[in-house]
Amino acid sequence: MNLPLINYLETSGTITIEEGGIGSTKDGAYVIYQFDAPATGLFDVYLMTGTTKDGSSLNVNIGDNLNTLKTAALNETLTHAMKNTGSWATNWKDQWGAFYLEEGKTYYLKITFLQVGTTWVGNVGEIGLTLSTDQNQTPVNGVKPGADYVIYKHDFNSGTSYLPFTDAWAWEPNYIKIVDKYLEFYYNYKALLEDDRRMRRGAEVTCNFKTTTEGWYGFKVYLPEGKFPMNESGIIIAQIFGQGCKNSWAGHLSIDQGILKLSHRHALIDPVVGIVGKLETNKWYSVVVYFKAGRNNKGHLKAWIGDDMVEGSPAYDSGNCNFGFAHWIDDDTLDDTGNNSECVGYNGTYDALGCKFGLYVTNKVDMTIRFDDLKALEGNPAGAFDIVKPGK
Repeated sequence: MNLPLINYLETSGTITIEEGGIGSTKDGAYVIYQFDAPATGLFDVYLMTGTTKDGSSLNVNIGDNLNTLKTAALNETLTHAMKNTGSWATNWKDQWGAFYLEEGKTYYLKITFLQVGTTWVGNVGEIGLTLSTDQNQTPVNGVKPGADYVIYKHDFNSGTSYLPFTDAWAWEPNYIKIVDKYLEFYYNYKALLEDDRRMRRGAEVTCNFKTTTEGWYGFKVYLPEGKFPMNESGIIIAQIFGQGCKNSWAGHLSIDQGILKLSHRHALIDPVVGIVGKLETNKWYSVVVYFKAGRNNKGHLKAWIGDDMVEGSPAYDSGNCNFGFAHWIDDDTLDDTGNNSECVGYNGTYDALGCKFGLYVTNKVDMTIRFDDLKALEGNPAGAFDIVKPGK
């Protein structure tokens, strides 16, 4: 998420702001921007900067009260020395955070220009916010989420951003976009026929979700009549993806001839396939999936479907099984420590489960699918079923 430089709320001191950048800054000047958080979670702020002056620094802070942010003393931990690049060109990237933000809430970002020894400070050419890779760290703004768990979610009720979810694959003419308060995925077969590469095989979102033990998914899914082929099979709509040296799915939800199925495996072999339920077009279905990695029969998967789902009555229950693959710390925990020297595959030696949602297909027909109230929950905290269960 980039903040247009010219769309500032207010400034103070000696400073010039144009569409191309912020410049002519002197010690003590500041600029404030207003924005609405695109998602709930931890975010980093980055600036592209440039200066020819030693002793220049920037203080970057975020708050939800404009007057407090303007008048409070600077938090010195948020002051970073600018790199003297020998040029005013803004080619150096620096980062502040992580800041905890809540989706849809209005915040104010203040950049203060500081200098010791002279007056001129430096330039800024770009301001952006990115989702922090580590969602478990303590935020610098002293605000902590009320929950003691990590969840990635979006209801798609406003805006065009679907952070914390980002595109895994969405090469045009395939697309992912928010339409009428849901997230729509489109796959074009002709593009795959002309250019058979992985990136053409559908359109999927992912996020920073990662677990070495357990996890939950929850979402609503809709198959639009005339746009989703009910006579096709092998349409994967959600993946429990084996990150690390095997780099392949450990489990997935798929649609075969209108039947929702949950497949899972403990190696790169044919999976165990369970029936979750029958789907119809032009109807929203609530779906919940629980999974536990495990070898020596310590794994477990469950799936629910429908608005009246009850935790004690899953539509599919694998029972004790083997689930997940690569390297293990123990029978219940995949190994993402990086200590597996024998692993020479993809992504080094860090083995964990990640997520993907949307369409992963090679079918010879175009198709569209829609998601709403999408959630991915790390671990298995108390009340997990109700946390991820889609709202009615």
